[in-house]
Amino acid sequence: MSDSLPIFVHVLTATLLFGAVLTALLLSRSGAAGKNPELFAAATFRTLLFVALPTWLLLIIFGTWAEHAGDVPETERWLKIGSAIGNGTILVLLAAIGAAYAWTKTPRGPWQSRAVMFLTLAYIVALAAAWWVMSAKPGAS
Repeated sequence: MSDSLPIFVHVLTATLLFGAVLTALLLSRSGAAGKNPELFAAATFRTLLFVALPTWLLLIIFGTWAEHAGDVPETERWLKIGSAIGNGTILVLLAAIGAAYAWTKTPRGPWQSRAVMFLTLAYIVALAAAWWVMSAKPGAS
């Protein structure tokens, strides 16, 4: 098997994860705007649960595989930062899924769609930071 397969799938899943979370952000924004919040709440919840969460898992699996398949020293700061962001943001993703679930139960609730918007936006910012660190490799030897 090619040594480039794990890194290719890792980057692919990072892109898919970004797309899934951005989709959830846009759906939650549209649902908060008023019309059909039930539809947008359900679509947001399903996008996060059935697309973003499995994609995050694949991102971690293939990132770990790529780390061990390559000859990158574990002391590289960019690798530690990227891994910490990837592993640590699961809490934000789970909180967004929880808020989206709460939104499906109370589609016209005052805080649920806003919570999903805030959490998904925070997640996108974290992904952007990870992308920059993993691409620019500041402090790489």
